Amino acid sequence: MRSFAFGKDLDTILLFDIYNSIQCSRYYFYKYCGVKAEEAMQLTLLHALTHYDASSGDMGAYVRSLARTILKDRYANTVTPVDFIENTTMETGKIGSVEDEVLEYLVEEDCYTEVSKLALTCMSQFVVMCDALERKDVSTLYVPDYFATECLSLQGRYDSFFVVCHELYNTYKDDFLKFIETDKECEWGEANFTFINSQKSDRVKLISRVTGQLSKDPDLEDCYVKGNLGNKCIVSIPYVSQLNKMCNMIDEEGINAMRFTIGDEYVIRTLGGSTSVLSPSLFNEYDLCEAEILTNLLRFTGGRFLCKGSRNMYFLVQKLHKIPVINVRGVTLTFDVKVELE
Repeated sequence: MRSFAFGKDLDTILLFDIYNSIQCSRYYFYKYCGVKAEEAMQLTLLHALTHYDASSGDMGAYVRSLARTILKDRYANTVTPVDFIENTTMETGKIGSVEDEVLEYLVEEDCYTEVSKLALTCMSQFVVMCDALERKDVSTLYVPDYFATECLSLQGRYDSFFVVCHELYNTYKDDFLKFIETDKECEWGEANFTFINSQKSDRVKLISRVTGQLSKDPDLEDCYVKGNLGNKCIVSIPYVSQLNKMCNMIDEEGINAMRFTIGDEYVIRTLGGSTSVLSPSLFNEYDLCEAEILTNLLRFTGGRFLCKGSRNMYFLVQKLHKIPVINVRGVTLTFDVKVELE
């Protein structure tokens, strides 16, 4: 953590009151400041040292308020970087060695990091466990063995494990519940690659007039139909705008319907419910969303998949189906169907 020196005597008691309040509220900083949480905590420490007094009210509430605004306001004055905490305590003698305090901070930092990873990768189980602990009723608590094993491991390494779980749960409780909620009546499902492969058209193909091969992009190439349509028709469905909507949520730092970020780590949950590993490659998640769109369009149209263009997906269908407006976890998806050839 960067340190600073002031041109006046430092109230070390106030310093450590502020420091402890910041550590107790650190998840508020991660929630509102994301990857800039450490910077925000530094600025909060500086601001509180020069502005806080008894009229400011409860220290914890004061710090949490700054967590939401400090990066916007930037109250800190010009300062000179030095190791002021250690230097000041050594000179005044008011507080003994800071080595124990630093070591405790590093251990707590590691615990916060590990609990955050646990919560992100096993969110449903984490919520169930913390809810039972909050109610002081674990008589009917059931969690999978792998989750229980990880909790026991962390508890053995960190005395503050359950304290940190409590802090994290109460900071993000509403966000956790919203992120993992499942709408049983929603018609939007996960990507199914086996289903996609089984629904490819073998009898009817779109052929490029330039290459004589299967068209790689009917939106850009002049194509003709190989095979007999019979009583079926070819339809195109624009998909790019809805895919971009998903990708934008994946890219957005913080918490939304598809991404949950704590500190530097995050998980992705597609609208269909597929949850990623910790901090996955975003490109893989983009591809998964595209496959999810294709899977659901196949189900809605009841047709066969012909090919994907740069703007549209093409299907062979028996009758024209209107695709309903889909609402998933507050996200609205719309798809228009256009007949290309009958």
